[in-house]
Formats: sequence, structure tokens, C-alpha cells
Amino acid sequence: MIKTILLSSAAAVALSACAMNDQQAAGGDLKAQLNAANEENSSLRSEVASLKTSGNGSVGSDALVPANAKPGECYARVTQPGQFKTVSEQILASEASEKVRVIPATYKTVQEKILAEEAYTKLEVIPATYKTVEERILVKPAGKRVTTVPAKFKTVTERIKVRDAYTAWKPGGKVIAVGQNALGGTILQNRTSTTGEVMCLVEIPAEYRTVSKRVQVSAAQTRETEVPAVYKTVKKRVVATPASTREVTVPAHYHTITKTVEATPASVQRTPVPETFKTVTKTVEAAPARTVWTSVLCDVNMTPDVVTRMLRALKSADHYRGPIDGVIGSQTTRAISSYQSAQGVQSDILTIDSAKKLGIL
Repeated sequence: MIKTILLSSAAAVALSACAMNDQQAAGGDLKAQLNAANEENSSLRSEVASLKTSGNGSVGSDALVPANAKPGECYARVTQPGQFKTVSEQILASEASEKVRVIPATYKTVQEKILAEEAYTKLEVIPATYKTVEERILVKPAGKRVTTVPAKFKTVTERIKVRDAYTAWKPGGKVIAVGQNALGGTILQNRTSTTGEVMCLVEIPAEYRTVSKRVQVSAAQTRETEVPAVYKTVKKRVVATPASTREVTVPAHYHTITKTVEATPASVQRTPVPETFKTVTKTVEAAPARTVWTSVLCDVNMTPDVVTRMLRALKSADHYRGPIDGVIGSQTTRAISSYQSAQGVQSDILTIDSAKKLGIL
């Protein structure tokens, strides 16, 4: 029961447990609040003393009231975060196991002959064969030919007289010796006419002409001649061997196919896998979080001017976005908590250290 009362009282102190002096109080309300706080503080001190005597409390950082509190200062319990450190630790990464490897079957390609058509017999026609032969045929039978042998003639020449010899007087122009051949004949005599012209009696010889004539040498006759028979050699196509039939055996017909067969069967290979470890880095708590009493601004010293300067400082630090009205509201509380969390202090009551960092003290 006493612990419950002390905890409630400590919460009240966290909000407004102040030891004020008369110089900081302003106005009747502030004096009344100061008197009430002093009375509550005296009561808490008595309870703390009682706890010390019974050994159930302490005045350290975990005490229900701050130790060595000074008049005019306000205190609040704030949580200091724990301290952590990084350590390396080797942990089991994987347990020992067995690696099972399935070795697939291997295959090979082979060729195989399969029967496509069974053997059978068939009747085959052997066609006739032909050859070309030469044959001598009678074109014209033998006989007799009567030919006429014409008479034979020959051409002979004969000299015939066409004019008898005669004499004639021809002017000679001069006396020509008798017996000379001149003026176309033989000079028989000369005579000079009264006019003095020399005339010669010329014997003109007979004139002959050589003529050709055809005379029969032998008379025409007939002659018989034996005429042999006339033959002609012709080529003709004759049957060499006549057409026939024979029984022929047709062998079986096979196809060669390619197929895949198993060369080696599938098997399982088991390989032991040892356990493995790995080094991990982890953060461990070096010192636990703790709650301590620290000086804070409270209603007594949180004047409107201080609040205004605090709001401006929080806004400059980008933790407050509300109006600068000198009033502590829910936005102000959230801004203080946000700012102090960034500083490692878990409290929505502004500590003296935070106020100094903000530059309002």
C-alpha cells in the first residue's frame, strides 16, 4: 500500500514537484501552488525516510524522490536508453546432412533391323528376245540378153578429080622459061603480042580433092549374153528366244531403324555433408535502460516568455509546426518528446539539459 502511494506521489512530483523560493513566486496562485508543493514534498520526504529505515527504498536513480533536491528546482524521472555493444558469435549455419545426388540413366542410340515385308515368290514373264539377221532374196531371175552388134565402119580418104588439066594464055609480064611452074601451072611457051605484052601458055594441072567416106568394115550381127540372177541382202528382226515365264523368289525386306536404349540405369549417390558454422554479428545490451531523476522546467519557471522561446527553438529544430502562442499544449508536448528522443532522452517534459541545448536558458 505504501509503495502504491509513493508511486502516485512520484508521478505528481514528476509533473510539479518543486521547491520554490519566495522570489520566484509571482501572484497569489503561484504562492498557493508553492505551499501545496512544499507540503507534499515534506510528506514524501517523510515516506522516503521511513523506507530507508525499513530497507525497502533508495534515493539513487531508482529512488521515488530525487536525492539532494534543491529549493527552486523541478525534477522529473526520465528514461535513459540502454547501452548496447556489437559482439561476434559463431553459430551453426547448417547441420550435418547427407547430399543425395540422383545420377540419371544414360542412353545410347542403336540401329535395329525390322522386317518390313516377308519373302515371297512371284511369276515373272520373260519377254521374247529378238535379233537382226541378213537374208539374200532374189530380185531378178537369171536370163539371156540378146544384144545387137552394129556394123562396123571406118572412115577412109579418097582423092578424086574435080577438074581436068587445061592450058590457057596468061599475061606473064616477062618471058618465063618453059618448064617452070608459074602463073598457076607449067609454062609451055611464051609469046609476045603486037602490043608488046608477053603472054605465057600455061598448062593448068587437073584439080583434085581429098574426100572422107565411111566404109563398112563388118556387117551388123546379134549376140546372146547370159544375164545372172540379181539378189538383194535385206535385214530383218526375228525372234531369238520366245517369251516364257519363270518363278522368282523375292527376298524379305527389312527397315533399319534408330532407337534409344538404356546404357546404364539410374542410380543414387549419397555424399555426407559436414555441419557448417558462420560468424554473426549481433548487438547485445551492455547496460540496461534506467529511469533517473533530472532537472526539468516546470510550471514555476515555465513562464510564457520561456515557452515562447522554447516553441521558436523547437520550430527551428523542425520538431514543432504549431503556432507560437506561449501556451504548452498537446503539440508542444509531442514536439518536446520528439526533440528529446532524438537526443536519447525518453520524456515529454523538457529537461534542463535540453533547454540549454535549445538555447532558452
